[in-house]
Amino acid sequence: MLFHLSNLFRLPSLAASLAVLAAMVAARHLLSPAAGRLLRSVWVRVDRWGNRVSAVTWLPYALIFCTSLLVCLLGALRGVAAPEAHDEFSYLLAADTFVRGRLTNPTPACWEHFETFHVLMRPTYASKYPPMQGLTLALGQVLTGHPIAGVWLGVAAGCTAVYWALRGGLPRRWAGIGALICVLHPLIFDWSQSYWGGGVAVFGGALVLGAALRIAGAPRALPLPGRRFALHALMLGCGLAILANTRPFEGAIVGLILCVFAARSIWRSRGRTAPERVAVLLRAAAVAAVPLVLAVCWMAVYNRAVTGSPLRMPYMEHTKQYEAVPLFLFQKVSKAPGYADPTIASFYSEAIRTIPAQYATPSRTFQAIFFRICYALTFLFEFPLLLFSLAGAAPWLGRLSRREHGPRRPAAWVSLAGGFGFFIVLISLCNYMLPHYTAPAVPLMLLLSLQGLRALCYSGGSIARTSATLRLVQFLVLLLALLLFLGKVGTFLSRRQSGDGSAWAAERVRLQQSLIADGRKHLVIVRYLPKHSHHSEWVYNRADIASAVVVWARDRGAEANARLIASYPGRAVHLLTVDDDLQPPVLSEYPSTRRGGL
Repeated sequence: MLFHLSNLFRLPSLAASLAVLAAMVAARHLLSPAAGRLLRSVWVRVDRWGNRVSAVTWLPYALIFCTSLLVCLLGALRGVAAPEAHDEFSYLLAADTFVRGRLTNPTPACWEHFETFHVLMRPTYASKYPPMQGLTLALGQVLTGHPIAGVWLGVAAGCTAVYWALRGGLPRRWAGIGALICVLHPLIFDWSQSYWGGGVAVFGGALVLGAALRIAGAPRALPLPGRRFALHALMLGCGLAILANTRPFEGAIVGLILCVFAARSIWRSRGRTAPERVAVLLRAAAVAAVPLVLAVCWMAVYNRAVTGSPLRMPYMEHTKQYEAVPLFLFQKVSKAPGYADPTIASFYSEAIRTIPAQYATPSRTFQAIFFRICYALTFLFEFPLLLFSLAGAAPWLGRLSRREHGPRRPAAWVSLAGGFGFFIVLISLCNYMLPHYTAPAVPLMLLLSLQGLRALCYSGGSIARTSATLRLVQFLVLLLALLLFLGKVGTFLSRRQSGDGSAWAAERVRLQQSLIADGRKHLVIVRYLPKHSHHSEWVYNRADIASAVVVWARDRGAEANARLIASYPGRAVHLLTVDDDLQPPVLSEYPSTRRGGL
């Protein structure tokens, strides 16, 4: 338990955040007018530059987008990341499918040899995940030849959209600081260096948040809002459509929270009769429904192509075929399906053995939920300063909300904070938890945290002190974000250089490139020995297996292997023996082809 609690507030970032809080307290009570004038003189040039940038409407967005792309490129200083996790290979399969102009692929011959994790082989050969991340990778593949470029574009678009969203509830300078924190956030950097992403979900969540904030504030001016209101409603629908095609469950929670917030604000607005309020709500719903209906139609077409039913998602079909552990902890574990391959059986049997045991008693259930909440907060609040700001600013949020910017009613901020807590609790009820599951809530987290920091600065005292404190806090927050980010990049690059944790993935890339350079077509039959871990999977293929230069297949015994070799003639056949994943595997000629060759 102590390990989980220490993981919630990692010691380096905790110490730095406490130092920033101490500096804030000291500045609030000890800062003299002379020191305030000194800080003001230091920041005056920054203010002038910021005002010039802000005077051009599109320039802040362009700067944030380009800065985010440069930050993403830092991870590629030692080469483009090789896919490691099962999910990454599945997303790359979807990207390769889309690049070829198809929604899915026919089941290949001898498909049992190509069976692998998070991939459907029947009724069609496709990824189990929603298509948006695959489309993003496909965009990078088309534009640059590297799918990772699509991840970088998605992260840059997400950080840019965060600035737009924060402008709906914060002053311009605080919105810029929030966007820079998003650019420098260690979690966002991790997402930019892996193929399962998170940036696109941040983009969708930012669109929903920014549109909801503007919809909540805009209707006060006119009985029936005009084009700008309709544009914001359209952005809301686009954000919901993106979330439905990236993180459907988590996106649905965030979308529900923010839609209820916007509808509640419209309904409680003064100066309108009940019919006028209903008219505003209906207009917003009708405009937002346009992209949602298009997204639903697209999803129905995609589902039908992959699973044969417009109402059956690929994820649901994969769960039916392979998984016995349900999505939520309160659901019963079903009977495990039969697994033909021992490696696949080992992977799913481990989940069947370990996950239900976490909820065997009420005390274990409560402990598991608590640890999952801590796990989610660990990554969302990489800077504990942001979490502290929410707790410390509670008494002054109401006063600040009446003063300027964002929702004017204190209850509105309370409802947003309560909605964020509701999101954290709900995702902690899932049996599976990974950091990028929280991506749709990142913009909301930044909005609440920065508003909390502002409230702490306005917690009393003279205007001169408040102005000086604001400048000091903004500088310290950005400095903290930069230091933590540089530490993260240094750790990432050192791990990349040493090969720690990804030796098998780098070896797989090296082996595949050497086989491609050979000039022939190859069939690699992979045989796993007892020391192999099912988390280091070698058998992943491209969308068109028959035309691929290198085909990876599972060893299913001599008779089944003979049928596989006959189904893919004209290839050099190899046997890859994998035992200890920390050591290079042994590649040799397949025994049945040593005489005569193929």
